[in-house]
Amino acid sequence: MKVRELLDTEGKPVRFGKWDNKEIEILNEHLFITSKPIIYLINLSERDYIRKKNKWYIVIIHFRKKFNFIRRQSLVTKRHYF
Repeated sequence: MKVRELLDTEGKPVRFGKWDNKEIEILNEHLFITSKPIIYLINLSERDYIRKKNKWYIVIIHFRKKFNFIRRQSLVTKRHYF
């Protein structure tokens, strides 16, 4: 089966496979965790985000390029102290 080959042989999540409509219907019945989208959250100060200077910034950029993450959405919030 294509799913087993993708997971075992290629070591890729189900979401990276090429599926037709019939296969997608079958896959949706099984609820594979690797078919779900992933959200990565990065905690940077507003200052570091604007300046693009942080000890992790380069690591984050390389990670995005390696895994071909195109979409980026920013949510900058102010820190509140209680």
